[in-house]
Amino acid sequence: ILDYVARLKDDPTVRWAACLDADGIVKIHSNPKLIGALFQAQGEADRIPVLVGQKQAGSALVAYDEAVLDRAVKARLRATVEQLAWVTGTTLLLAIMIALALAWSLLRPISRLVQAVRAIAAGEWTAQTVPIERKDELGYLAREVDAMARSLAILDELKDNFISNVSHDLRNPMAAIKMHADYILNDDEDK
Repeated sequence: ILDYVARLKDDPTVRWAACLDADGIVKIHSNPKLIGALFQAQGEADRIPVLVGQKQAGSALVAYDEAVLDRAVKARLRATVEQLAWVTGTTLLLAIMIALALAWSLLRPISRLVQAVRAIAAGEWTAQTVPIERKDELGYLAREVDAMARSLAILDELKDNFISNVSHDLRNPMAAIKMHADYILNDDEDK
């Protein structure tokens, strides 16, 4: 206990500390001159009863220097606020970096998709997106754009074949009509 009182005496926030017996006689005090005397209240102090079994054997008292304690609390609070500001700033910076990385990782596939869609719109049916090995919505969209480009290429080929066949089918009767008309016209000149 004496060692504890000595440590309390070295604490700048503690004004004094004492242990009293059940009769109020000072048994231990941070000021050795008061040991053995009847305790006289020296301002406000925290009083803790000392029990032996169910019976109070005495009291332990500690009085704090409110000004020093207030300065210590304010200094600790200031240090805590500084740490909180540092942690908040670091977290914010890290969040911004993660957001930029995420935006960049989304922007590249989207720009590839935009280029492919523009090429398809210009009639380049073979334009395909750069292979996107993603399993998310962007990967799904890229696969669907590629499928659309393949479907458009097939439709364009079918259109070309249709026009070629119709042109061919129309040329044969037209050629026959022209030949027949030439024959009739040439036949009239011979008469």
